Amino acid sequence: MGLEVWVHVGLKKAENVDVDREGYPKDWSRYWRAAVVSGTEFAYPRRAEGLEQGAIYEHSNYWDFVAGTAKIYGAWRDALARLAGYESAQAVCASHGRRTCHCRPRPCARAA
Repeated sequence: MGLEVWVHVGLKKAENVDVDREGYPKDWSRYWRAAVVSGTEFAYPRRAEGLEQGAIYEHSNYWDFVAGTAKIYGAWRDALARLAGYESAQAVCASHGRRTCHCRPRPCARAA
């Protein structure tokens, strides 16, 4: 697994959506569950502003991609951190009071 990027455009809170037993929408082509809002807001303030943790949203457009492998992504983060004057990506997170540098959202249902 590398850097997973998900883009959702035109989010509107949805009601009465058909969900699986874990609470995720069955139709990923139309809906998205905001499962990592609190972690995103902690790591990147105001990026998730207005989104409710655990709520399901309908989107007008959606796409995703994976940018390389986890090893390549880790090397890229470390190189970027060194460029910014840190020893490693983990050192950047530690300087902000975090023990880890990532949150793991539920894998895309289409990849299962």
